[in-house]
Amino acid sequence: MFDRANIRKETTPAVYVRARSLYTSGHVGNVNATGDLSSVLISGSILGSHYDKRYLASANINVNTGDIIECKCSCPAASMFRVCKHCAALLLYYVDHHDSDYMLSSSEFAEENILPETSATESFFNKNSYENRNVSGAGRTFSSEKLSSHEKYTSFDTLKLLREYANNVNFLPFQGASDINLEPHLSLKNDKLELEFRIGQSKKYVVKDIGSFITAVNENIVLSYGKTFSFVHNISAFDSSSRDLIGFLYKYFKEKAARTSSFYHGYTGIDLLNIPHKRTIELCGHEIDDFMNAVKNSTFYLKKDDYRNPYPQERIYTITYDMPDLSMSITGSDEGISFDVKDFSVIEGYDYFFFIESGNIHMIDIKDINDIIPFLRFNCKRVPAREKFIAKAAIPTFIGTMLPILKKYFNI
Repeated sequence: MFDRANIRKETTPAVYVRARSLYTSGHVGNVNATGDLSSVLISGSILGSHYDKRYLASANINVNTGDIIECKCSCPAASMFRVCKHCAALLLYYVDHHDSDYMLSSSEFAEENILPETSATESFFNKNSYENRNVSGAGRTFSSEKLSSHEKYTSFDTLKLLREYANNVNFLPFQGASDINLEPHLSLKNDKLELEFRIGQSKKYVVKDIGSFITAVNENIVLSYGKTFSFVHNISAFDSSSRDLIGFLYKYFKEKAARTSSFYHGYTGIDLLNIPHKRTIELCGHEIDDFMNAVKNSTFYLKKDDYRNPYPQERIYTITYDMPDLSMSITGSDEGISFDVKDFSVIEGYDYFFFIESGNIHMIDIKDINDIIPFLRFNCKRVPAREKFIAKAAIPTFIGTMLPILKKYFNI
């Protein structure tokens, strides 16, 4: 059986996302499928992403094995990909319409007065998908003539006009205009900092593919979350704090690409075809600094999962710029002295240290605490209490070097 999984297998995640957008936005037309119960040749006309060109695409598939035998397309990218986005969009259309449940006879269709069901990912523009189409196979035919007496459809030119306006306003099909919030969630586990997002208005949905999200914003295409939340990912659809986060993500992926490839395309400088498609991304070094700067005027969620916190709970944090209250105790004995630091967590960026304390992230420039950094790193290594000990012979060195520095930052 041929289904969406077969298409995903033969395309990169970015190509699949673009193909899905073409299909759900009504860019696939004049579809024809011929063949027998095993081998099917599908052909059609696909309107380009920018509404300026139409491409002729065809695909030969084996329905029994799910194999894509061959794809052809008149687009320039066809020479670079085995299955380009236009062929993939054509195949997505076939998957949703080849089934006999959709291929009703004329009398059956008139009697039931229904249209084929559409998935939650289909956008405001999707009804154009059924204009001027003729899909045949297995002896049955589904054609636009059956629909003409029941429904009228948006033309390609009018669709292009609507999309041009959608690209310049906060356009939210089905929900109406409103600000969309991109909500960041951090997780700190074993000194590894990971980031994921929720998205929505009053109700939030998990962003399961950050790569697809940033690709959608870059290309102003439709993505959906859950069963009902779907909108054109234009930057103007998001609130101000979310736009700062999107700016961070652009920079994040651009710099990732710069370290792995010399090939870019698009005005953002991002290699969209090689963006990792994951639910979470890991932050380190200057990426941590960039993220914290992006959320400095808003709140975010953080969950600390480490040996000091066996039952971690997610909490809301805000950025502050003052030094936190740090305390430590020094205890003497016949053998020497022991020191103990009140528990606190630190995230180390490239230019900043971030102290985590009761709902606040204290963002401190490394240059301002340079002399205490070796001690902070030592304390973050989960050093057992027995090793926080200084024998008598080393006490003079401790008093003459470390102690004056510790007194600058710690209440002892």
